Amino acid sequence: MRCPRKILFFALFFLTTAPLSPSCAQAILPDFMSIPSPWQNVVAQANQKVKQDNSNSMLAFRLFEYVRINTEKSKGEEEIKDFFNVLYRKRTPRRMIRKCQANYGVIKEALAGNKLFSDYGIKALYPNDLCRLTGEDTGYIKRFFNGEEAPYKVIRNNNAFLIFLLREDSVLWFIANPKDMLLTFSFNDMDDFFSFSFLQNKWKEIAPLCD
Repeated sequence: MRCPRKILFFALFFLTTAPLSPSCAQAILPDFMSIPSPWQNVVAQANQKVKQDNSNSMLAFRLFEYVRINTEKSKGEEEIKDFFNVLYRKRTPRRMIRKCQANYGVIKEALAGNKLFSDYGIKALYPNDLCRLTGEDTGYIKRFFNGEEAPYKVIRNNNAFLIFLLREDSVLWFIANPKDMLLTFSFNDMDDFFSFSFLQNKWKEIAPLCD
């Protein structure tokens, strides 16, 4: 069942859609760096809607959502901490562990400084991906969250967003879920995202918006 969806998704991304041209990137970047671009506005509206829905709800529900969201954030952080502990127990070279932790720190710091995602928690679909990132990859992620790089594509589906960053031979994926205030990271392999139900339904591309 996964194979046809995977083939369709790859086809939609890489066959029917032309790569982002230099002229397109130049057209997007000025707005991305100075004023909110269309995709950022859509994410900001989704974030605001969640906050408004929660604030307009009954106190019991607001408290429930507060606890639920913070639990989801804590779970993501605990999973990554547990992964680092496993590396120590396996006697992984300290240099490698420091690299994994440093990469995680770069993403967390960049996230905290981004207006759209500063309230989000971060988790990794597979924490080992944090160890596979190169300095160029983390630099690209940092520049993206600093507003210095435009995403290759942003797809919206059921109030969640798939943000697709392309850097030479690296593909960086982020799923932004406003309802959970959580950003899920994955590196290179998109196949695992088909476990997310929202990617199996109708989706809409919201960036880039030029030919």
